[in-house]
Amino acid sequence: MKNVIYICGDSVSQPGNPPRINHWSKILEVKFPELKIKNLSYVGATNFSIVSQVEVAISDTSTAFVIVNGTDIYRLDVPNKY
Repeated sequence: MKNVIYICGDSVSQPGNPPRINHWSKILEVKFPELKIKNLSYVGATNFSIVSQVEVAISDTSTAFVIVNGTDIYRLDVPNKY
């Protein structure tokens, strides 16, 4: 049964630490208790890293939906030389 919703994105999709109760991703959990919400988003995520999150989400056979929030086009990955 497909019962998992994945959330992929940057800080807009991240409820924070500690989690904000009124964040849209937390409201989603309350409105749909029969579904498991897996939030892969994190603060500072680039569009490249969001694509990686989506790849994880679509590889899960129990995925029902994937919610994707892209970030600013100017947020770039910078290679680390060290």
